[in-house]
This record gives sequence, structure tokens and C-alpha cells, in this order.
Amino acid sequence: MSNSVYTFAELDFILQDDPNWVVTRRQLGLTYESSEGIRTAGAASLLARDLASVDGDDIAIPPEVSVPAQALARGGIQLVLAMADADQTAMSMLQFVPSEGPRVLFSPKAPGVFDLRLLSTELTKVELLVRLVVDVTPPGTTMGIAYGEAIVQVVRTDSGWATRTDESEQPQACDEEGLHDQIAAVFGPVLDGEGQ
Repeated sequence: MSNSVYTFAELDFILQDDPNWVVTRRQLGLTYESSEGIRTAGAASLLARDLASVDGDDIAIPPEVSVPAQALARGGIQLVLAMADADQTAMSMLQFVPSEGPRVLFSPKAPGVFDLRLLSTELTKVELLVRLVVDVTPPGTTMGIAYGEAIVQVVRTDSGWATRTDESEQPQACDEEGLHDQIAAVFGPVLDGEGQ
């Protein structure tokens, strides 16, 4: 897994010639205006952070910087992940490109600043989603996973897990296998392309 932090301006510069970027940008709720000034600021920022170099009249961006951004611009199935505890809430978006393409975790870090992580393609999509939930949800925290109207709320307690698919229900205790089964039942058809 690789991860990089980008500003909106940097993403806009890297993806300025990608026709998918405008659509993906809207899907992500990035309503920032694109302009030559923003792209110039993005280029300057990439250069200042040593994430790009000047190559004659061009700015060269190495693959380790451009590939996560290009994977994000490809679009795909986007699941919203929201984690909350008593003190704070954090949101991310997990994107699966159709077929067996890249998997990208997109997380806002601050206004106009985003963390992009390319995730393993070795696990199935459901296994990856479950692994993310298990790995990042500490005891005392709730993780919500949503795609359209489909929702699974996962509660991690000191003694295990509980899930529900409706706010009016009480979370039902389960083990990690039960957690996998609940996530697979709700999101498996979507991730396999049957629920789009």
C-alpha cells in the first residue's frame, strides 16, 4: 500500500488533461473551481515538495506521485466510510475501479488537502473492505459504510463487534466472521457489479 498527501491544486495540475477528472471531482464533492492559477499553484507546490522536477519546458511528475492521482480520476464504485467516537468523526471514500483495477482510499486531511492510498489488489473487494474496518476501527468506535441506500454500521467494543443495517435496530453482536458475512451480504452485490 502506498499513500501520498495532495492538495486540490496539485491534483488539478496532475490531472488537468484527464477527461475523467471533472466527473470524479464532482462525485467526490470537490466543488473547488479549476483555473490556470490553481494549476500553476499546484505545479509550484509539487516542485517545492520535491514531488516533481523541471525537465526543459515541462514539469516531470514521477509515477509514484502521478499513479495514485490517476487511479482516483478513473472513478468507479465509491463507498463512504465514516468513523466516529465520542470526540470526533472522520470520513473517507473507498473507490474500486470496475473489474480488477486499482483500489483507492481517499481521505480529507484538512480543507483542500487529501490523503490518497493505493490499496492491495491481492484481496477480494469484500475482504479488503472488511480488513480496512477491522484494522482502523479501535474499541469504542463506530464505523459506518454506505453506498447509496445501502448502509452497515459497525460498532467495535472491547469484547468484539456488533452490526446493524438500520438506525432503528439495536446493533447485533457478532464475531469477525459475522462481520464479514454482514458486509458481504450488503455490499458484495455492489462490489461484484450486480447492484450498480
